[in-house]
Amino acid sequence: MKSILNELDNKSKRKLKNAWKILCKPNNYLIPETIDELKAYFLKPKIKLGQTECYLNQDAKKELYNTIEIIFLIDEVRNNLSFNTLFQTILEMVQVEIENQLNGSKLGSIESFFEKLSTELLIKCGFRRKLPPIPEITLPLIPSSNSLVDSNTKVAGLRQLFV
Repeated sequence: MKSILNELDNKSKRKLKNAWKILCKPNNYLIPETIDELKAYFLKPKIKLGQTECYLNQDAKKELYNTIEIIFLIDEVRNNLSFNTLFQTILEMVQVEIENQLNGSKLGSIESFFEKLSTELLIKCGFRRKLPPIPEITLPLIPSSNSLVDSNTKVAGLRQLFV
């Protein structure tokens, strides 16, 4: 998978750059202070900063879904990843960026964000479709105590199959 930015047209790139600025602005996240606010935001997208759950306001939520929609238009992403995987990956990366900003760093560039995102998605695609199956191995087992163990036991991954 090449960089996501290389596979998009200029209009989409501009939209993603604007969305990136909005998504990474700490003021676009809310911390519920009452039970009613918590009920209103409970099922909404959130990030965790330290021990505090911060919920996206309407602007950030809109830009998050716009970002996912644009990236999901790329065939390789759409064919290999679920919407939820992309959603969680972007939220995790935004969380890291906001933590960095709160610790004094400047906002990273959109290019570096999407290079990291491309790498993350490539890793997730690879784990999903390119890992070889776990081979079956037949091992002779040594009898323990008074019981005998059959030598026709197959071990596959973490499971033990008896033949």
